[in-house]
Amino acid sequence: MTPLAHVSDHELSDESIVSELLINWLKADLGDDIEYAEPLKTITGGFETFTFGFRLSGASEELSGSLILRLFRQGGHHQQGKREAALQNALAGLGYPVPQVMIVAEPPGIGGQPFNIMERVPGHTLGEEMLAPGADMATEISRLAHIQARLHTIPVAPVQEAVAASGIPADQYSIWGQFKMLGRYVEQPGRTHLAPLVQWLNDHRPIERETLVVCHGDFQPFNTMMNDGKVSGVIDWPGGSFADPEYDVAVAICDMSILAGVVIPEIRPILDPVPDLYAPLTGSAPNWMKSD
Repeated sequence: MTPLAHVSDHELSDESIVSELLINWLKADLGDDIEYAEPLKTITGGFETFTFGFRLSGASEELSGSLILRLFRQGGHHQQGKREAALQNALAGLGYPVPQVMIVAEPPGIGGQPFNIMERVPGHTLGEEMLAPGADMATEISRLAHIQARLHTIPVAPVQEAVAASGIPADQYSIWGQFKMLGRYVEQPGRTHLAPLVQWLNDHRPIERETLVVCHGDFQPFNTMMNDGKVSGVIDWPGGSFADPEYDVAVAICDMSILAGVVIPEIRPILDPVPDLYAPLTGSAPNWMKSD
């Protein structure tokens, strides 16, 4: 077994290493009866975490279903898991389709890294449906827009109260904290040429509305799960924040109309209508997004 103090990101991506570390942690925390009902399996994740699916036996009813482990990478904020869990659980309590987090482990966690264990959302991504042969892009974009619009109508005060009660400072849910991260990012070798862009964004920072909404920060088809024709959950909340809805809509449009075309060049032709179709459907289309 790799000593806890020497577990690297490469090792944290290894199923066998993480599997043993996790079950040892669970036995120590929940009791020796805990075992795997289904072994730990890697799931394609994002940039912030290593993601695994598994099931337990000998656990409480709450932990008896299909589960997800989000194991945070080296170098991330030590409270990121707690931050995500507070927001997700607040939204789940208000009826928004988001996986509930059952365990939040702060450092040393697994291999020195924090992790969350949450319910696994059933189904497949809306992105897979959009790329399927014969898919109706306009219909799928409309579906996604309405899911995002619903998020922006969630009463923000109860969510803010819930995250405050968890002990997470309010400024950790500000998008301007992400701008600070961008500033540090472009200071690194090989990225300094991007510094003028970040400076422009900071110089042209808009005035926020007095009343903000809950934003996802990376709302796109591959973060929206579908099951039996219905939305089963919105996943991947590291960018969750309280901000103007236009911010969230703009990120969604950039994800779909620009980034998706870079990652999957062959779909660029079907992405052209995204900006004109998407923004008006969310009810958050500022003037610069609207067609004449």
